[in-house]
Amino acid sequence: MANKLNLVFDFNNIAMRALFTCSYGAGEGSVSTFDTDRECAVLIRKIATDMAYVMRIFSPDRTIVVCDAKSPWRNDLYDPKSDEEYKGTRVKDTSKNWDKIWEALNDYKKVLVNKGFVVTELDTAEADDLAALWKRELFTLLGENVVLVSSDRDWVQLIEYSNQKFCICFNPIADNKKQKKLFVPEGFVEWLNNDNNSPKVDIFFNNYNPQRDKFKNIKQKDTKIAYTVENPNKVVLDKIFCGDDGDNAPSFYQYYKNGKKTRITPTKAKKIYEDLNITNVKDLCQANEANALKPCIEKIMKKELDDIDVNERLIRQRRLVELSPMLFPEGILSSFDFHQADMINVGYVPADSITFTTILQGSKYLDQHYDKPKENKIFDNLKDLEQYIKPIKGTSLF
Repeated sequence: MANKLNLVFDFNNIAMRALFTCSYGAGEGSVSTFDTDRECAVLIRKIATDMAYVMRIFSPDRTIVVCDAKSPWRNDLYDPKSDEEYKGTRVKDTSKNWDKIWEALNDYKKVLVNKGFVVTELDTAEADDLAALWKRELFTLLGENVVLVSSDRDWVQLIEYSNQKFCICFNPIADNKKQKKLFVPEGFVEWLNNDNNSPKVDIFFNNYNPQRDKFKNIKQKDTKIAYTVENPNKVVLDKIFCGDDGDNAPSFYQYYKNGKKTRITPTKAKKIYEDLNITNVKDLCQANEANALKPCIEKIMKKELDDIDVNERLIRQRRLVELSPMLFPEGILSSFDFHQADMINVGYVPADSITFTTILQGSKYLDQHYDKPKENKIFDNLKDLEQYIKPIKGTSLF
């Protein structure tokens, strides 16, 4: 089926957003510590509600859930003598019963498996890695369409459009304008809106593309969805040079002068791109091979790079932030190959009429008495959640 649509959920991302809502809801029924089974059940029902909501919007043929491993392989890229670690700035909220929370989340994964979802979780692999691997399998190798569901901007680097096939990223958290962003690459919107771009349908409907019609009319299901064109190459380059504070990934180069840290900022990164005439990672690697990268950074940073090996630093930065399977450990690649081969006939969950009830039917989360979860979906009001998502710089519930 050439026009098959696959939905890939970032499980930890959607679970933690639901956790924020359940933790800080108003009223007598709000929960906070997750010490009880009732509180954990509310959390699971909230996650199922929001997954079902997204599935009804996109009506995927196949639904896949990717999960973070407890010990990410990227932590090994840091100097063991330093105090830094990958995502090491994330501090858990000690008021939460995390043992109960993880027990409930792991149980929910089993519920999803029993309902026919693909649940992908591999040792040392992050959900980011697994999304990239599923994109390679589904979009690159099979020519199928993919919608990635995450508010993690790292995933935007995976978007791609080619010959009426697409991989796009849906961030269901509403911004200040109450819009939920559907990040798409250049060419996607033009393809949707220009009928001349589509080949004429023959009498056997061989050229008919149902996904095109679906995405042209997707606002009928949710008027708050807004298409946003992004350049995935720039997303990767910015992370390589500027780092990612959310993941504790450092910038390409930084140093201290008079007790003040100087680093490569987006403005300085832009100058590097312009001076070296680079638009993607391939251009960057070629500039480095031509020995042009080091003097360019030295000029813009106004300091000699005598304390790092630029070649080694470039490799480290790419492995920290670039979601390219060629940079992943071989163990993850081989484990994924076995996994996806086992999952070849899994994930075809009917989506058009799915609800949290159909997902949880038969599980303990519907067997006990409960009040129906509030309809204020976790993604509808980012402004109200921001104070809890990042209460103190360098901390979070994750």
